[in-house]
Amino acid sequence: MPITSWEEMHRETKEVGVEFDDFWLDSVQERVAYFFRWLGSPRATVLVIWQDDRVTHVECRKVGDIELTESEMVPVNAELARIFAKTNFSQGVRGDEH
Repeated sequence: MPITSWEEMHRETKEVGVEFDDFWLDSVQERVAYFFRWLGSPRATVLVIWQDDRVTHVECRKVGDIELTESEMVPVNAELARIFAKTNFSQGVRGDEH
């Protein structure tokens, strides 16, 4: 689920503990960075950064602002690759074989 407003960022901070500041809100509004709620297991906040129509960085943090392990990232990366393939954007996410 995308996080697109300050209110949603505040809610995410309360639920997961990931902190946002004005820089991240501006980045979302400029469509350079995107945040998503990962409702799978474990519940996490996903940061996706774009550069030149390409995903260049993906970071996922679970409750306590702890980074997901590589094995926890597998379903997240699969979903990101699926979503971005639908939009015809290249993917640079970890675990992407394309």
